[in-house]
Amino acid sequence: MDLPTLVSVLQLALSTNPDERKAGEERLDQYQHVAGHLVGLLQIIVASNVDMSVRQVASIQFKNVIRKDWTPHEPSHRIKISSSDKSTIRENLLEAVIYAPSIIRLQLGECLKTVIHSDYPDEWPLLLPGIDANLKSQDQQRIYGALFTLRILTRKYEFKDEEERLPVHVIIDTTFPVLYEIFKYLLAIPNPPIEISDLIKLICKIFWSSSYLEIPKLLHDPNVFMAWMLCFHNLLERPVPLEGQPTDVEQRKMWGWWKVKKWTLHIINRLYNRFGDPKVSKPENKAFAQMFQKQFAGKFLQSYLTLLGIIREGGYLPDRVINLALQYLITSISKSLTYQLLKHQLDAVLFEIIFPLMCFNDADDQLWREDPHEYVRKGYGLV
Repeated sequence: MDLPTLVSVLQLALSTNPDERKAGEERLDQYQHVAGHLVGLLQIIVASNVDMSVRQVASIQFKNVIRKDWTPHEPSHRIKISSSDKSTIRENLLEAVIYAPSIIRLQLGECLKTVIHSDYPDEWPLLLPGIDANLKSQDQQRIYGALFTLRILTRKYEFKDEEERLPVHVIIDTTFPVLYEIFKYLLAIPNPPIEISDLIKLICKIFWSSSYLEIPKLLHDPNVFMAWMLCFHNLLERPVPLEGQPTDVEQRKMWGWWKVKKWTLHIINRLYNRFGDPKVSKPENKAFAQMFQKQFAGKFLQSYLTLLGIIREGGYLPDRVINLALQYLITSISKSLTYQLLKHQLDAVLFEIIFPLMCFNDADDQLWREDPHEYVRKGYGLV
């Protein structure tokens, strides 16, 4: 099916006329495994001169076929997507992600996940060099697309055991040096626009996925460790901009800069709780634990207390940020070094921050009256 015909069929699948829509959907189903069909869908997805609604339905069709048929579910099942189509898609998928509008990028992200989990690294060795080249670009759109893809790639290995995590070491060694340079550059931008928060958030998520089960060997280097920890300390210390914050509470806690704050807390908590105590760390992580405890455990603690002080002043903190900040304090109490720093401030923490949070207030009363089920859920679940 040539591209103009395929566009017409996709338009038919969008028709408000049920018969026309059914006919369009049936033709798409009929051609989904024909050689060149998926490549044609990808060409339409990236075509800026095609109507956005057509590009969206093409991206949904593309995602559904790849998710269902990229890899046979059983060895005996027939291979439905040709090797030439697979090769062409792998060659062009990263570029499509880079230039796709956000609503389409989400669909392509699902495709990336399927293809990466099936084909990386054996069938797709050029993915990592492609990511690295785009990270080194001066084009923010290319950098965002590369970070978006790298996040999906690192998530493949987030919960894998040591043997299965071998490819992530190459990923870290290749990308972390340039990731740090991007990170440092973004943090130095004065009055950054909200778009910068998306880039920083992706870097935080990549770091999280890469270090969830073990500390990257790169961070055992004292200079590299110091550089990354200073970046996270910068994020922890900097106030969230007041300008641009949504007035609606639900939208406000999902705002980009609050998400950055949340991921920063996630990372620091994880580093301290799992890797930051020399007494309980693995032998290979002793040096990291000693550096973290000596140089940053107390520094981060003071920043957490400053952040929680916003509550005492009547300011706004999202519930999840409060929760994560208090988790760090719980960890700090259990460690001798940070407990010594914290114990003289415990009265203020307990009676001026924690106790008011535990008190029944007007917002609780309203929630109890309007949605008692949600009130109970909130009381027993993480917010």
